[in-house]
Amino acid sequence: MTYSFYITPEDYRIAEQNGISPKVLETRIRRFGWHKERAITQPVQKFKNHKEWAKIAEQNGIPYHTFYQRLRLGWTNEQSATTPKISPLNSPRRYRRYPVEYSDRAKELGIYRLFLHRMHCGWDLTKACSTPAMTKSEVGKLGKRSRWRGAAR
Repeated sequence: MTYSFYITPEDYRIAEQNGISPKVLETRIRRFGWHKERAITQPVQKFKNHKEWAKIAEQNGIPYHTFYQRLRLGWTNEQSATTPKISPLNSPRRYRRYPVEYSDRAKELGIYRLFLHRMHCGWDLTKACSTPAMTKSEVGKLGKRSRWRGAAR
């Protein structure tokens, strides 16, 4: 099947019957490289105006971005505009990455970010949240010890 950029008057007529303007037909074929059959028959997507629902969402304290993200996820206009946002602190526990008691213990020790890093590196939960942070001199001494052990082997 040869590809042709030439659009016949018959192609324009069929596309017009299908609700496709000549400009859209030319763009589909010449710019996007669609096959003629697809360019002539596939209907044009209709623009959905959500401005009224976006205003309602703003009145309900739902940010613009959140409203449209919910629409992209398949929510209805009404759900997207009226369902309140859940703050991360009030989110259900099933969405937490680590159990609350461990992350709370790490926060009490002031090592929460270190706890997250340790978990990323594969530490055990209890060890990651209970081991205090080391000073730079302690880290240096530990590194020196492990270096000497490696040289002795």
